[in-house]
Amino acid sequence: MPYSPELNEKRRWYNRPHTLFLLIALVFGSIFIVLTPPLRAPDEDHHFARILSLSEGTLRGIPHAPAVFRDYIIQARTKAQEIHHRTPQHPVYYLPASIITSLVAPTAINNTEIVSLDTMNRGILNTPASYLSALPTVWLATHLGAAPAVTFYLARLSLFLVSTLLIYYAIRITPVLKWPLFFLTLFPTLVFIRSSISPDPLNIGYSLLFFALLNQSMLSDAPITDRRIIYLSILSFLLCFSKNIYFLLSGIFFLLPVRKFKSRKQYIAALFCIVILPLIADIGWLSVISQTLHALPHGTDDSFQMPNGVDEHAQMFFVVSHPIVFLQTVWHTWSSQGNWFLFIVHLVGALGLLDMHLPFMLIIPAFLLLFLLPIRKPNEAPYLIPPLHRFLYLGLFIASLLLVALAVYVVWTPVSADSIQGIQGRYFAPIFPLLLMATGWQNFARKYYTYIITFAVFFTLFMLLSSINIFLYHDYGLSLWMF
Repeated sequence: MPYSPELNEKRRWYNRPHTLFLLIALVFGSIFIVLTPPLRAPDEDHHFARILSLSEGTLRGIPHAPAVFRDYIIQARTKAQEIHHRTPQHPVYYLPASIITSLVAPTAINNTEIVSLDTMNRGILNTPASYLSALPTVWLATHLGAAPAVTFYLARLSLFLVSTLLIYYAIRITPVLKWPLFFLTLFPTLVFIRSSISPDPLNIGYSLLFFALLNQSMLSDAPITDRRIIYLSILSFLLCFSKNIYFLLSGIFFLLPVRKFKSRKQYIAALFCIVILPLIADIGWLSVISQTLHALPHGTDDSFQMPNGVDEHAQMFFVVSHPIVFLQTVWHTWSSQGNWFLFIVHLVGALGLLDMHLPFMLIIPAFLLLFLLPIRKPNEAPYLIPPLHRFLYLGLFIASLLLVALAVYVVWTPVSADSIQGIQGRYFAPIFPLLLMATGWQNFARKYYTYIITFAVFFTLFMLLSSINIFLYHDYGLSLWMF
C-alpha cells in the first residue's frame, strides 16, 4: 500500500482521542467496578431496587423484588455504612466470607417471595430509559437464579459498558471538543459514577452523543437526512426520559441552518420530533408519576423518606410567585461556605459516598486545564464560533443550570428554604460542553497543540491512579503510594 501522509497523520495517537478514551475508560472503569464495594456509590440501593422493579414490568409505585434481594441490599448497606464511618487507620476489610459466598450461591427457592422495598424509593421518578442496558441484564440474571451479588455487579457492568460506548462514539464523530470531552469524561468522579448503578452513566452518554450529532449536523457539508433526524429524535427522547432537566440541549437544533434540510416541511417535522414531542411526552410521564411521589412517607429517620416540609406543588407556586427569591436561593447555595469549590470537587474528583476526594492540588489544575484544551485541531479548517452562537451556548448552559437547581429545589427541598439541598457538581457534566463551546479556545498554535494534549493524557492517568490509591487506602488499608 503506498505511503499516504494524510492517512499516517490520522493514525497518530493525538488524532484518535476516542480510541485512547476507550482504552483508559475500560481499564479504570473495570477497576472501579471491582474495587467499589456494593452500595459505596450514591443511592445505589435505591437505583438497584428500581431496576429490579422495572425489570419485572412495574413502572409506578414503591419498588418490589424477591426477599433475597432485600436482604442482600440491607446487608450491603450496613457494611457500606461501616466503611463510610471508619478511619483509614482502622481498616475494615470488605468482602467477608458471607459476601464472597453470596457471589456464587444460587437464589434459594424459599427466598423468592416478592416483598416491598419501601425504604429504597429515591429512584421511583426514573423511567426505564435511565437504566436501559441494565434491565434485560437483571431480568435474565434473576430468572436464571443468579445470586443477588452477581446480579448487582452485572447491572453495574452493563451500565458502564453501554455508557462508555456511547461516549466513545460521541468523541469519535463530534467535529468539536474532542479532547475536552476526552478529558471531561475521564475525570475520576465521572469514571467512578459510570461504574456504579445510577441513571447518570446512560444520561451522560445520551447527552454527549446528542451534542455530538447536533454539532456534526451543523458543521458537516452533507445535508441532513431523514435517518439523521430519526437518530436525533431517539436520542432526544432517551435524554428527556432519563433526566428531563437536560432537555435544553435540544436548543442547539436552532443553530442548524435551514438550508441543510431538503425542505421547510422537513425542518418543521425535525423541530417537532427532536424538540417538541419528547418534551410533551416527558411532561405526560411526570404528570402520571407525580401521584406516586405524593404517596411517599415524610420524615427524617435512617431509612429514606421525603424530608419534612417538601411539597412540590407548593414549592413550584412559591418559585413562580417569588422568582427573584429563587434566584437569590440559587446564588446563596452556590456561594455560601465555599460551596462553589465543593461543586468543582464533586465534578472532578469525589469518590465513594462523597467521603473521598482527590487532593486540591489535582482538582484545581484539572478544572482549569479543561478550559485550555482547544475546541478543534489546528490542522483542520478554521472554525470561528460566531458571537451570537457563543451567547446561545452560554444561555443554554445557564438555563440548564437553573433547571437542575429548580428540579432539586422542587422535589427534595422544603418549601421556601433558603438553600437547595442535595445538588452536586456531577449533575452539570451533561451540560458542561455548552459552557466549553461558549468559552473555549478557537485558535491554538500547532506547535503547542501536541504538548498540551500529551500533558492532558498523562495528567488524566495520574488522577485516575491517585483515585485508585485513595480508594485502596480508605476502604482497604492499602496504598499504591501515600499523599
